[in-house]
Amino acid sequence: MDLGSLFSTVDPKKLSQVVELVWDQKDNLAKSAAMAADLPDLIRSLAGGLEEAGKQAQLASAALVGKDGASGATTRLSGSARTVSGISEDMVKVVGLISSAVDQIEKVPLMGAPAKQLGKAVTLVEDTTGGLGSLADDLAAISDVLGQVGLALGKLGDALDRSGNDTKKSFAAI
Repeated sequence: MDLGSLFSTVDPKKLSQVVELVWDQKDNLAKSAAMAADLPDLIRSLAGGLEEAGKQAQLASAALVGKDGASGATTRLSGSARTVSGISEDMVKVVGLISSAVDQIEKVPLMGAPAKQLGKAVTLVEDTTGGLGSLADDLAAISDVLGQVGLALGKLGDALDRSGNDTKKSFAAI
């Protein structure tokens, strides 16, 4: 290839403009080249961050729902809800027994005052029983919500981990 014939078709004025433009922008071009050289490391770092975020989301998911789906905090919370519900049901039975006793005690002469006091105790136990039932329902609802959050965190963790791995693979050769 003859360079003379190659450059004979180039307008020297336009070539001068191109050289001048490159010369004027040499600092910006050098910065752009440096940024381009750093880009693979930046992307690898981003990929590592995605993987780490994925692992942390998976750990949070496991804490909430357990790796097996049944050994996390939600299972314990559900168990607590069942326990409180059972206590509430037992308290309903206690209220029935005490109420029945109050009815019998009222029939005994001079036992009206103690019967009234037991009647007030029944009211207090009934109120407490209602509160326990509400608490059990709330614990069960919280457990359900945390279970949904745990499952979503698991899916998010998997997706972040995949994205990080895919990004690392894509830029492994660079």
